[in-house]
Amino acid sequence: MDEILKEILNRDKNILARRDDLIKILDEQVPNNQRRTYAALRKALTLNVGEIFLVNDFSDWEKQERARQILKESGMQDAKINDVINIFVSVLNLNPQLKKYNLEEKIIALDESLNACLLINQKLLLRIKKLENQIAEIDTLKKRIAVLEKEIANLKLANDFNKTASKNSTAPNEIKPARPKIYAKIETPPPSNLLDKRKDFINDFNALNNFAPNEKRVKRNEFFNKYQIRAFNCKNYNERMNNPALKPEFEITTQAINGEYWAYEIGSNTFAIAPNVKSYNYNCHVARAMGEVFDSNFVSGFYSNIQLERAAEFINSGQNWTLVKKGKLILR
Repeated sequence: MDEILKEILNRDKNILARRDDLIKILDEQVPNNQRRTYAALRKALTLNVGEIFLVNDFSDWEKQERARQILKESGMQDAKINDVINIFVSVLNLNPQLKKYNLEEKIIALDESLNACLLINQKLLLRIKKLENQIAEIDTLKKRIAVLEKEIANLKLANDFNKTASKNSTAPNEIKPARPKIYAKIETPPPSNLLDKRKDFINDFNALNNFAPNEKRVKRNEFFNKYQIRAFNCKNYNERMNNPALKPEFEITTQAINGEYWAYEIGSNTFAIAPNVKSYNYNCHVARAMGEVFDSNFVSGFYSNIQLERAAEFINSGQNWTLVKKGKLILR
């Protein structure tokens, strides 16, 4: 198993970040007598464990501990966890000796982690407060504009009335001009066919979860063709893993099956967006920016059932993808 994976990574180390491509190659090359060990490795890859070992900012010990924690939360047995960790240690030439903490050092490490979490939460709260203030300012300006528009309309009516009264006083036989009618501004709702497009897109996307794996490939291809799916990724996810406060940047990918976001054009450069994720976790929510694109009931851990209740909305200009309206996910 080690030699097979080492040979693949020697050709392209970054394939660890493209788990679907790596799993496809391993499915074909791993012999039957190594399938039990491979099953554990395959599960680790689907949980994005492979990507942890690509991060340069963490020590070998930190990478192994992060990977071990994710595998443990998924319910994997300790023996299988050790097998998976040892494979990555061997293939990537990592230091196999984990640092041993005494009790005092463990407390210090936990305090540092807690402080880091509190700092992140504080930054998020400050950002939320800033957004709330901006929204309040916009609402205040809208109300002020509405008052001014009403005052202007009243002044125009008064001016027209005075002109009419003046003309009547000198020319009583003249026909009085009709008073201008004031109509309330009615906001035009989106066309019904556009609403139907979004609804069909959401229903067909959610239906993909109801098919068996072999049938799902066929249905997914039909889905791609029907909606002419484009795909894009969060290109600065590695940086956001260390600093979630960074603004996400998105880039298009030519392979829709590997895209983190699936886009369906519903208007001129306007797209309805659905997430492409098999297991929704902290990495998806924070590093890959899905928490900023979709509202959801995410707390922690892993969710294998992802339902799209409301598609997000992006506009695309060349290489730039810009969020204009958040979507909503239901995670189970």
